[in-house]
Amino acid sequence: MNLLHILTDSGKMQEAQALAASIVGITGLAPLVYVMTFFIACIWALGEALVDVRTLLAGGKVPLIKDAGSWKMSLENLLELGRSGAIPEGLGGGPGGEAEGAGLSYETYLKLLMMLNGAETVNARILDLIQINIGAEQEDFQVKHLVYRVEGTARARGRYLDMRAELDKAY
Repeated sequence: MNLLHILTDSGKMQEAQALAASIVGITGLAPLVYVMTFFIACIWALGEALVDVRTLLAGGKVPLIKDAGSWKMSLENLLELGRSGAIPEGLGGGPGGEAEGAGLSYETYLKLLMMLNGAETVNARILDLIQINIGAEQEDFQVKHLVYRVEGTARARGRYLDMRAELDKAY
């Protein structure tokens, strides 16, 4: 979604193209400038995603679809991120990093991602978490060794009553 915002924002595309032209330099190969522009846009979108994750993990909210007002990472900040390897101060952060009520919280993003998967995938991931958590205390624990289905047949006979019952329910 961040890349889509950059590609539709003419100002950001002009910035990326200017940087690409300065990187490509005197070669003057127009196709190379276009390729480099797209590469810069992709890296810029990734930098914004890092800021979004930082904001979410700090308890803030991030909009699903960005606009110019919700965009945080400038091209200068991206270059600083590349130089130092750290997100510049003032980008991302806690609940104050984004306006209260604007965007989605970390928990809401997780719910959206879970809804995109089928029930079998979600159940398999839950079982993985159960195995990890129990396995931390019981090293030989594995979910695949658990009994998850029981079938049986029962007959009972009494003096005045003849009962037969089949238990075919899976538990």
